[in-house]
Amino acid sequence: MPAQKKTSLGLNQWIGSEYPKRIDFVEDNKIIDDELIKRVKYTDVATETKEGIARIHSLDTVENQSNELQNMVAKNLQSQISDFIKTLNNDEILTAKSLVKYLSKLLKPATENTFGLIDYQTIKQVSPKPDLTPYVPFSKGYRVKDNTTEFVRSNGVDLWSARHHYMFDEAGNYVGCYHLNGGRAYYKVLNRNGGNWNEIMDNHDMAARDNRMNAIDGNVNAARGRADDAWNRTQDLYNLRNGDNNDKWVNYIREIRLAGYAVRDLGSANNAGEINGYVVTGLINHDGHDVGGGDYLQIRALQFYRNGNWVNAYFA
Repeated sequence: MPAQKKTSLGLNQWIGSEYPKRIDFVEDNKIIDDELIKRVKYTDVATETKEGIARIHSLDTVENQSNELQNMVAKNLQSQISDFIKTLNNDEILTAKSLVKYLSKLLKPATENTFGLIDYQTIKQVSPKPDLTPYVPFSKGYRVKDNTTEFVRSNGVDLWSARHHYMFDEAGNYVGCYHLNGGRAYYKVLNRNGGNWNEIMDNHDMAARDNRMNAIDGNVNAARGRADDAWNRTQDLYNLRNGDNNDKWVNYIREIRLAGYAVRDLGSANNAGEINGYVVTGLINHDGHDVGGGDYLQIRALQFYRNGNWVNAYFA
């Protein structure tokens, strides 16, 4: 009968009260045979493609090989390094201690004359700063539009660029834009015209404006001269009326009229002479024939206003 107690492989461990049978030995032998077959499978030396047994890589071997590898790396002998890797044994296990040994030779800090690790701070200290003036950073001088890269170009004297120049202050804030359209120049800033375009006046615009202003000034001066002349004439009249020249004002003719309607019979001998201050204003032909007796002249007195009175004009 099989034993109640078993080994780790499942073999029987009988006690005195148990009695083995032949089948129990057969089963134990089968277990042992299967285990041996499985273990013998890995007794050959391991390769890159075949499982097998391996040995511990010795520290002496690590020391020699790490020195050799360090020399190759320092001299940048890439082909020798590849060959060196091919010669390493597949049947040797590299322990953590051996790995540290390798890394200690290759990953130690670099010196002025030996290969090794170097940090970024040291690189900044020992590396010369390159002259980047011929280059424009992508983030500052380039933009991509329809798969075409557009950028500012200069030869030291002339500058080529797009027609809109957007400008920003030191903090990166937008402050305005400059624009040419082939005929005029424009600019826009945030606090003028609602941030829209404003036309720039140049010296030609200023000259045209000055010419217009000069013409306006000439017209204004001419109008001022005429106004001054009218004022002076008004002052003369005022002075004649109220000043030292009152006698002249008195004799100054201000109003003229025709008054005192009368008729003169052409057929009367008494009406043949002149009448002082009268002028002929019309003719009455009573029968429509030649002028003669029975016809009359229409006359009126020519008067002017002087010193508060109407006076008939007199013979000179």
